[in-house]
Amino acid sequence: GWKVFYQTSSTMLKGKETCDCFRKDGPMSRSTQTTLVENRYFHLAQHNLSVTYLQLFGVLPMRGHWPTKECRTKPQGVDGCGPETLAKPEIARGLHVLEDEEYATYLGDGKFDWTGNHVEALTKIVPSLGADALFINLGLWVPTGEYADRKEIEATYRAAKSAVVAHAGGRGQAFWKRTTTSLKCYKTGGKRCNPGDKREVRFFVDKEPVALAKDMGVGIYDTAEPTRTLPWWTWNDEVHFKPFVYRELNNLLFNQLCNSPKASA
Repeated sequence: GWKVFYQTSSTMLKGKETCDCFRKDGPMSRSTQTTLVENRYFHLAQHNLSVTYLQLFGVLPMRGHWPTKECRTKPQGVDGCGPETLAKPEIARGLHVLEDEEYATYLGDGKFDWTGNHVEALTKIVPSLGADALFINLGLWVPTGEYADRKEIEATYRAAKSAVVAHAGGRGQAFWKRTTTSLKCYKTGGKRCNPGDKREVRFFVDKEPVALAKDMGVGIYDTAEPTRTLPWWTWNDEVHFKPFVYRELNNLLFNQLCNSPKASA
């Protein structure tokens, strides 16, 4: 179940991460939608390296709890509890493996310290993280299969650039992450795609975000094109690849970051 997944992945990171995570087992329901959350805060002190994942799940609002334990049950503004608890020193101080008690109590009670759409999260939450690289990815969750709301995209990019420009001496960079392809498999048996099954590779349509990214100085991390022609057996299911594919996509990302003009400035 989801608890096992969250706790196992948290344990594998050996106390270097705080997992603000909860999801009820079973099919998606209204109760599940109102309580699910997955935000992860990873910090490796010896390398001054932080990686944060804030979940945007379809049309549901983004939401979360302050990661420091003493603030998780206090509203914003009480005893200094607020976005400032997302600063690197505070994150580093509260790192821990996900515990049974916290999962069973305040992580799953449907009460959140912050909530809002993704533009609000970029404006009010992300700046406190001190990010010098920010990746925006809507994944496969846009209801229409195409993200083409020009005004919203422009607002997203402005908020994203503002959130990183104050850090890293003005060398912060916002990126639009193009989504990996998905595989529609017309299965003849079992849960997995078999060699003889009819298969159809599907793409998330993002022409508008790509075009605006170029106009507005936002980088593009493209995981769509590299996965366009991969064979069926590289998928673990219809939307997730096997680990070696993600390792190669990470290599592409590292090369892009290390060879960018801002990295060598």
